[in-house]
Amino acid sequence: MSYGFGQQAPQKLRDRIWGFEGEWQHDICGCFHNIGGCLCAYFCCPCYCYSVFNRAGEWICTPFMCCWPDSLLGLRTKIRTGFRLQGSLFKDFMAAMCCPCCLLIQIDTELEYQGL
Repeated sequence: MSYGFGQQAPQKLRDRIWGFEGEWQHDICGCFHNIGGCLCAYFCCPCYCYSVFNRAGEWICTPFMCCWPDSLLGLRTKIRTGFRLQGSLFKDFMAAMCCPCCLLIQIDTELEYQGL
């Protein structure tokens, strides 16, 4: 069945295509589930950041660049949409700006859960 210009697909179809299915394994404040990652993120953030970006298949020319909030925003959005996790661009932005270390730990935990 095709839908012409100006016609909308039925609500059920839209929800199946665009709906997000999963939740993050740990929320942004759940960083203490990964104590090793937590210590590394807080005491050697550039190294941990580089490790997480590399694990996610992203390349950053220097480890210090990946700790910038805009880089973290892009990575969290990629992970969230790639694994169809609930959230929004606004929540991604707030997490990147307010608690970048917790965000890195959340992404690392999610990648581990997803088998990457």
